[in-house]
Amino acid sequence: MSGLGQGAGPVTAPALELDDIQGTVLRRRPDDYHGVYLLYRIEDPAATKRSLREVLPKVTSAVDWERPRPFTLNIAFTYRGLARLGVPQDSLASFSEEFRAGMAARKEVLGDLGANDPGHWVPPRWAAPMSTSGS
Repeated sequence: MSGLGQGAGPVTAPALELDDIQGTVLRRRPDDYHGVYLLYRIEDPAATKRSLREVLPKVTSAVDWERPRPFTLNIAFTYRGLARLGVPQDSLASFSEEFRAGMAARKEVLGDLGANDPGHWVPPRWAAPMSTSGS
């Protein structure tokens, strides 16, 4: 019987804490959407954590997503960025291999070939040369 626990009755999905989930994770973007992406390299993990404490309350959550607003703020990290911030190894190991490998290493799966090959991507001026080997 699908959806039943082992003798405990129906299994219910846990309630989502919408105030702790970024809006774009659960909700679609507005039709009139414009985005700006800022890329940062973490030089000083302690300073980055202090900055994040100030920024996180301003991140647009999934609560009241349909409410009109002039802009939304979302944050994303790479696997390497999370590691640099000191996320515990057991948490890092819980991420999928695809996330750990990164986009450049998955170029065939993502269709980033020919003119879209990562070798043609313009890296941020501070970035090391891009590797597609997964290292």
